[in-house]
Amino acid sequence: VYPYVQETNQAYLQALLGKEEYEAFTRWDAVMSRYHSDLEKRPLSEDLLKLKDISFKDWLIKNAQLTNKTLEFIRLSVEVETGASWSNISALDGIDEWGLFLGDGQIPHSLIDGNEALVNALHTFIGSDTVLLNRQVKGITQHTNHVEITALDTATYESHTYEGRYVISTVPLYRLLFDINFTPPLPATVQQAIQTQT
Repeated sequence: VYPYVQETNQAYLQALLGKEEYEAFTRWDAVMSRYHSDLEKRPLSEDLLKLKDISFKDWLIKNAQLTNKTLEFIRLSVEVETGASWSNISALDGIDEWGLFLGDGQIPHSLIDGNEALVNALHTFIGSDTVLLNRQVKGITQHTNHVEITALDTATYESHTYEGRYVISTVPLYRLLFDINFTPPLPATVQQAIQTQT
């Protein structure tokens, strides 16, 4: 355990890594900054697009020339943000996620009453009568001026139909294509984006 008791991110990193490792880390971070800037340009370069075909872990080990300790720091930082192993995200995704940590890093913020306070505030704003929980969405039909949702109540296994001007569903992306029938179907570009998200 390396407690964060320093005043800044950089002071913490210097204490954590030591002088030589810290200097190597800052050189690598500068390279990441250039890659990250290139992500803003469209279309993406062929060299950058190739990074979607290698894992962040393999790309770092091959190219970063960093110690295991520094690599572990990077791994822990990125995995917390992505919710996935660095072996399971592409180098392109890893570069994008590293944007939070570039240079001095972004200042973290926290909610005084915890993350649940944000969820509760959204729930109150939207209205309790419009939020449905434990419903497995089976179909979403877009009409001219409203949306129709078919869903299974996971407690009673009864099927229900709901209508509204909009729908927000918290279905994981990978389930969109296989578990929900969209009318009209999702555009081909959206389907491709979902299928290739890894």
